[in-house]
Amino acid sequence: MLDYLIKNATVVDGTGKAAYTASVGVEDDRIATIITEGELPEAKKIIDAKGSLLTPGFIDIHSHADCTLLHDATGDNMIVQGVTTHVSGNCGVSVAPAHNAEYVEGFIKPRWPKYWPNHKEISWKTFDEWLEFAGKIPQGTNYVPVVGLNELRGSVMGMDYSRVATEEERAKLVELLDEALDAGAFGMTISMDPGVPGHFADRAEIEQLFKRLEERDSYVSSHTRHHQSQWPSEDGRHFYGVFVGEKSDVNCGRYHGLLEFMEQFKCAPKLTACYSHLTNAFVAPMPHSQAMEDAMLEDTLRIFVDEPAAEGYPVYFNIIPHEHSVGAIQNVAENLTRSMVYEAKYQDFANVEALLEKLKDSAFREEFKKFLKSGRVKIGMLSPAVDAYWCDCFTFVEAKDKTVLGKTLLEVTKERKPGYYDQVLYENCYDVMFEMILDDSGLAWAMTRDKREYQAVRKLASHPRCMPMTDSGSFAITEDKWIGNGINNGTYPLAFTAFVRYLVDVSRDGGCISMEEAIRKVTSLPAEVVKLKDRGRIEKGMYADLVLLDWEKLGYTIDFNKPTLPPDGIRYVWVNGIPALEEGVLTHALTGRVLRKTLSEA
Repeated sequence: MLDYLIKNATVVDGTGKAAYTASVGVEDDRIATIITEGELPEAKKIIDAKGSLLTPGFIDIHSHADCTLLHDATGDNMIVQGVTTHVSGNCGVSVAPAHNAEYVEGFIKPRWPKYWPNHKEISWKTFDEWLEFAGKIPQGTNYVPVVGLNELRGSVMGMDYSRVATEEERAKLVELLDEALDAGAFGMTISMDPGVPGHFADRAEIEQLFKRLEERDSYVSSHTRHHQSQWPSEDGRHFYGVFVGEKSDVNCGRYHGLLEFMEQFKCAPKLTACYSHLTNAFVAPMPHSQAMEDAMLEDTLRIFVDEPAAEGYPVYFNIIPHEHSVGAIQNVAENLTRSMVYEAKYQDFANVEALLEKLKDSAFREEFKKFLKSGRVKIGMLSPAVDAYWCDCFTFVEAKDKTVLGKTLLEVTKERKPGYYDQVLYENCYDVMFEMILDDSGLAWAMTRDKREYQAVRKLASHPRCMPMTDSGSFAITEDKWIGNGINNGTYPLAFTAFVRYLVDVSRDGGCISMEEAIRKVTSLPAEVVKLKDRGRIEKGMYADLVLLDWEKLGYTIDFNKPTLPPDGIRYVWVNGIPALEEGVLTHALTGRVLRKTLSEA
C-alpha cells in the first residue's frame, strides 16, 4: 500500500516539458507510481490535488546552510518556500577540512560565531569526519556538500595564507581536494575577493585544482573578484570589500573578475563551471535606463555564458532573484562604524555610543563626512565614492519619526534639506543622516537596491542557464528579526521567500518564462549541474522530494521588521517521502539527509 497518493495533480515534472494531469504515489522515500489514467491504488493517505501543481522539491544551488547546521538545522526558511535540498559550502567557505588548528582558531571560528552560539569546538579535521558529524544532526532538508578553497588553503597554509602556494603546498591542496571528493563532496567553490585565502591563489594553483575536478567529473562555482562596488586600497589592507589591484580596475574590476574565472575554467574544458552572483559586467553610472542595463546584460551573457557554452564549455550561473538581494534591517549608526575599525584614527570611535558622542561636534561631522566619501568606506554593499546614489538604496524601516518609514535617505534629504542635486548627494544627505541618528540611535534601514540585482533580475533569470539561489543559511520561523546575524544586523526576508519571489516575479506575473521552464531552473537544472542523481524530477524511482503548490495563490510579503514571514501558496513539501510542510504548516519531521556523491547517503 502506498504511503501517500497525490491524486489529480497538475504535474510539472521538472524537465521543462508541458504540465500534465496525473496521480503520484509515494512509498517509503521514493516515487512509486505515476498514474495518468485508470484505477487508483490504495494509500494510507490520499490528498486531493485538483487545481494544484505538483513539482519536484526545489534545489537551492547556492546556500550557506552548512555553516548554520550547528545553530539551527530545521530548515524552516527553506521548506516554507519549497526548497528540499541545498548545495552548501559556497563562496569558497565551508566548515571542513579543518586540519590546521591555527587556521581553525584564527579564521573559521571568528568568522562564524553568530551561527554557533552553543557549539564552541570543531571536533572534525577531514571532510569525511565533518560529513559524519553533520549526518548525525537531525535536519529538515537535504544537504549537498561542496568544499571551499578557503578551507583547503587554510588546512595547508594555516594563517600564512596571504601568499602564493609553493609547489609542495599545491600538491597538498590537490591531495586534500581528493580527500573531500572521496568523502562525497560534489565539487569545490572559490572566492577571489580580498579578505579570504582564495584571493591569494595564483593561476597555477587554480588550474591544477580545476584539472583535478575535471578528472573527477566534478563541479566548480566561483564568487568572482570585485563583483560589487569597490574602492582602492592604498595601504595594503586585504579585507572583504576593499579593492586590491590596479586602480583603473575600480571601474572594470567586475568585468575582469568574470574574465578571470572564464580563463580559469577554460583550462579544464569538461569541468562544469558556475558563476555565482552573475551580474552586469560593466560598471555604469547610476542612474541609467533599463534599456541601457538590458544592453549591458545582453553583452555580459554573450561574452561570459553564451559564447563559452557554444564552444562546448558546460557553464552556468546563479543569481539572487530580487533587487533587495541580501538587504536586511540594520542599525544605521552601527552600519557606519564597520569601516572605522580599519582606520587607526577612528578605532576608538568604532562603536555606536562613541560615534554618536563624537557626532555632536560639528567639526568632527565635517571630518567624518570626508571620511565616508574618501573611498575607504563601504556602507552595506555600496561605496559612496563609487556610487553617488547610494543614499537612494537604503530605506528606513524602524524609526521614532514614523514619517520617514518607507522612504530612502535621498527622499528624506530632499524633504528636510533640499537643494541642487549635487548638494543633496554629496553634502546634504550626510548632514541629514547625522541629525537623524543623533535624534534616534535606534534608527534602522535596509538596503533595498543591491546594484548586482537592481534592474537585472528579469533579464538574467530568463536565461536558460540561470538558477535562482538564496545565499542564505538555515533558520527557524521566529519573531526575532535579528535571527542568525547578530545584534544590529538582521536576517533578510529573501532567505524565506527567494524561490516564491522568483516564480511570481519572473514567471507568473512577470511573464518572462513559462511555468514549466521556471520550475526546471529550480529542480532538474541544478541537479544536472552538480550531478545529483535521483532528485530534481518527478519520475518513478526518484526520491520523493515534492512540492504541492497553488500557482495563482503564490505570494510573498516584504517586511524587514518581520523577515521570517513565510510566503503564501505552498501547500505540501515532502522531504524523502515525509511531509515537512502539511497544508501550509511546518511538521518539523526533520527527514533531511547528508548526500554524498561517491558514497551512499548518510
